[in-house]
Amino acid sequence: MEHLWGDTHIEDVVLGVKFRISPEAFFQVNTAACQELYTTIGDVAGLTDQTCLVDVCCGAGTIGLCLAQVGSQP
Repeated sequence: MEHLWGDTHIEDVVLGVKFRISPEAFFQVNTAACQELYTTIGDVAGLTDQTCLVDVCCGAGTIGLCLAQVGSQP
């Protein structure tokens, strides 16, 4: 892959977390659906500030980074 013109990355926000995305990154393109999915995952998992979250095979890390906020919310 060779960059010819324009920005080398794009930015997107999922559940308040900003991601800088390269062409090689795995990233869900349907942000609205992905936000619903991640919110549901957090609800079903019953995450708290005592939860240890491990995001394996994470691609761009959207699930882990979005769900990691659960325990840090005031």
